[in-house]
Amino acid sequence: MNSNAVSVVESSFPTSLTVSISEKVLSAIFVNPGLCKSECSSTISEKGARVLGDMIAKEILQNHPYKIWKGAKDGYWHSYLPNVSGTKKRKKIKRRERKDLEKVIVEFYLDSKRHSENMTVGELYLEWLDYKTIHTKSTGTMKRLSADWIKYYSKNEIAGKKLKEITELYLDEWLHTVIKKYGLNKKAFYNMSMPIRQMLEYAVKKGYILKSPLENVGINTRLFEADTKKNDATQVFSVDEVPLIYKELRRRYEIRPGNTAPLAVLLAFETGVRVGELVAIKYEDITSDFIHIQRQESKVYSANKDGTYKLAGFEVVNHTKSNAGDRMVYLTEEARKIIQEVVRKNEINGESCNSYLFVKNGERIKARAVVYQLDKCLEALAIEHRSIHKARKTFVSALIDAGVNINEIRKLVGHADVKTTYDSYCYNRYGEEETHRKIEQALHPDKKIADKEIKTDEKSEGITGNHKVIRFPKDKKHGKPGNSAAFRK
Repeated sequence: MNSNAVSVVESSFPTSLTVSISEKVLSAIFVNPGLCKSECSSTISEKGARVLGDMIAKEILQNHPYKIWKGAKDGYWHSYLPNVSGTKKRKKIKRRERKDLEKVIVEFYLDSKRHSENMTVGELYLEWLDYKTIHTKSTGTMKRLSADWIKYYSKNEIAGKKLKEITELYLDEWLHTVIKKYGLNKKAFYNMSMPIRQMLEYAVKKGYILKSPLENVGINTRLFEADTKKNDATQVFSVDEVPLIYKELRRRYEIRPGNTAPLAVLLAFETGVRVGELVAIKYEDITSDFIHIQRQESKVYSANKDGTYKLAGFEVVNHTKSNAGDRMVYLTEEARKIIQEVVRKNEINGESCNSYLFVKNGERIKARAVVYQLDKCLEALAIEHRSIHKARKTFVSALIDAGVNINEIRKLVGHADVKTTYDSYCYNRYGEEETHRKIEQALHPDKKIADKEIKTDEKSEGITGNHKVIRFPKDKKHGKPGNSAAFRK
């Protein structure tokens, strides 16, 4: 029962009795009023206890979120209670007499109140964390929730606040203070507020409170920081940088041909797949023209006793980031050459691991090994560091520049909607002078414009050179991956 449900009753008594009433009387007053003579003689008479008990019971039953009804067939009185096990949203209860059913309901909320009377938000967090773990497969999700808790809650006064002190007004003031303090935008606020929202929903299920005080809190959206587009140079690799990166990655591969991780980076540039998806590709996912992206590498975290998480390892899961992520990705000519070289090198070196494409020393190459190759490549070229995810953004921006249909691009990269593709993946890959020339050309197509000399590397002869070309099975429908025995390991 929440504190508001008791405050109406408590206001009828002297302030000095409030503690006694909330901690002693309420625990016996309705369940067994006769005990009040011994338990509460110093504060209230047995008759007064019965009156108080009726008032409390009425308040509890009025706030009970489920209806009470008499069964037409069995003649029993029925209702529901929040299900504390978490397997279902509610638990059905029934009794022969209505008064007995009401007694069960009131006992449930009084028991929950006794447990939650001194519970702090920090203690609720640890309890909720156990509950949340049961309901998600991703330890990465738990790690993100833990990180938000540490950043916004653990060192803030709210962590030490008692649950009964968390009112609608308190949350209103606290949330708006956090928005202004950290300069949150809409998305950041949604992530930041997720722990408290779900914790209070859990508290309702457990019967610690009847209603989440967050339900009616309105957020002034004008306080959110505006979503500003990031600088192009930090989000994509320029048209001048990409050829240099390709050349350096090939050099790194030729020095150590036993390690195909540099080729994995090249394939990321050619396909736009996420690095976690890249290292989970298997031979059976590949046809002559497509790769079926259907799984990804995922980080595994283990929980510490204090509710924080630490990295424990990596695993491949049979799903992508979202439903839209399960997709067929077209293979460019260069992408096919890269794959053919990887397959050839695996055969020469006798590399094999559960049919994974990228393998080294009998083990699947991890995403961090691919990231390392790009990092060292950029360092060698003295190019400003950017994450491998920027190769994905470069891929999208290049296709947009070339006029590829935006919905086709969306499907290729596994986005649920084109808004994400445009808002977060569309950036300018050209320098200022070239951008100005393109503007002139676009607005005055008939006007002759002096072409500026653009330095480019010599055209690549392809990564396979004179090596034999390995043919992939042709899939006429272009809708399903091939199952050729040539790629089963």
